[in-house]
Amino acid sequence: MRLKSFVTLGICVLTVGTGAQTNTPTPKISSEPLTAEQIEIYRAVVNDYVKGDPDAVLNVSNKTSPLDLTGPLFEKGCMQGIDLEKTANSVRVIHSLSSSAALSPKAVIVDPRRHVKQAYSNGLFSLSEIIFDKQHLHAFVSYSFACGVRCGNGRILILEKVGDTWKVSKTCGGWVS
Repeated sequence: MRLKSFVTLGICVLTVGTGAQTNTPTPKISSEPLTAEQIEIYRAVVNDYVKGDPDAVLNVSNKTSPLDLTGPLFEKGCMQGIDLEKTANSVRVIHSLSSSAALSPKAVIVDPRRHVKQAYSNGLFSLSEIIFDKQHLHAFVSYSFACGVRCGNGRILILEKVGDTWKVSKTCGGWVS
């Protein structure tokens, strides 16, 4: 009897959760490969995250996620003086990441749906899409690191192009669990 009640409760929760998501369009996977500039930004984020840990191995999700600059965690003051190339209303597109992107020798690209144990045993690092300013001198990107139900962290970052190199210049919001 308890099992039947538990299963019924689970189905109700899934149904309500699915209903709440119907208003958000599902992101489409881009047919365009990542540009060299996007790869360089992702590389800078990964390297910044693992800096100071010579033994770090980071399981990186093989898909990006949309970047939301309208959420409650984003500090609006971070955008001061930056004119974005895209807006939050832009078409929602995500990219696939592959090992050919060579983000870092410390990064292992994983499909969290197929390799759940591998993805979560050492944590799963996920990257968002990138939004550039109109001059391509600043880039907004977020990451999240999930290491369990109540274990993780994430940030929204601004990277700045210095010469030919992208560097993390500012944190614009984040979370810790």
